[in-house]
Amino acid sequence: MAEYSIFITSQIDLPKLDLADYNIIIISQIVVVFCVLAGYAFEAVCIKHIDQILKKLEIENLASGIGSWRYAPPKKSRETGAQIDLLIDRIDNSINICEIKFSIDKYSIDKADARNLDNKVKVFEEKTGTRKQIFLTMITTLGLKKNFYSEELVDSEVELIDLIK
Repeated sequence: MAEYSIFITSQIDLPKLDLADYNIIIISQIVVVFCVLAGYAFEAVCIKHIDQILKKLEIENLASGIGSWRYAPPKKSRETGAQIDLLIDRIDNSINICEIKFSIDKYSIDKADARNLDNKVKVFEEKTGTRKQIFLTMITTLGLKKNFYSEELVDSEVELIDLIK
C-alpha cells in the first residue's frame, strides 16, 4: 500500500469496507488535494503573467499598482472578512478586483460564489474607503459558463490561453 493510503487509513476511523470502497475514498481524497494544489499553481502562473493579463484587459498602459488584499475581522466580530487574489490599481481612477479560479471545466458562478464575490467587493470598498470604479475580473482556466450571476457580476474575464499568447 502507498504511504498516502496507509496514512489515510490510519487517521480515519473507517467502517469495514471492501478494497474497492477504500479505493473510492482514497481517490476522492487525492482529487481534493490535486484541486487545491492546482489552484495554488494556477494563481502562481497568473501572477507570473501579469503583463499578459493587462494586455488581455487592454489596460497595459493604465496599471499603476498590482498586488493582493486581505481583511480579517477581529475575533468575535460579526464582520465578514475578504481575500482578493489580485488587485490592479489603475491611473484612470479604477480598480480591477481579480478572482482567480482553477477548474477542469468552464467555471460556473453559483449563488454562493456570487454572494462571496459581492462580499469581497463590498468589504474592500468599506475597509479601504476607495471611491474608485471597481471592475470584477474573473481569471479562469477555461473561461466562464455564462449564467445569471456571471452576467450580473463579472465585468471582464481572462482565460489560461490568454496567458500564453
